[in-house]
Amino acid sequence: MRQRDARQPSRVERERAAEGTGTAGPPPPPGEETGGAAAVVPRTARPGWVTWLTTTDHKQIGTLYLVSAFVFFLVGGVLALVMRAELA
Repeated sequence: MRQRDARQPSRVERERAAEGTGTAGPPPPPGEETGGAAAVVPRTARPGWVTWLTTTDHKQIGTLYLVSAFVFFLVGGVLALVMRAELA
């Protein structure tokens, strides 16, 4: 298989370079495009369980899924014992 010369840009790179970004330079720092007001409010971490319940992190969501499945399994077991005690 023939390897491309690292000094020659690909067709996609040439097209992107020809299109340009439409700006005369780098983007302005945050806050300057809105006249000094902050464009994005920094997100502060909420304490405790609120952070866990409102997360978008897939690993924490998976943990919540497993914990809730285990809790409902235990609740079902307790209810089965209650029904068995009522029938006895």
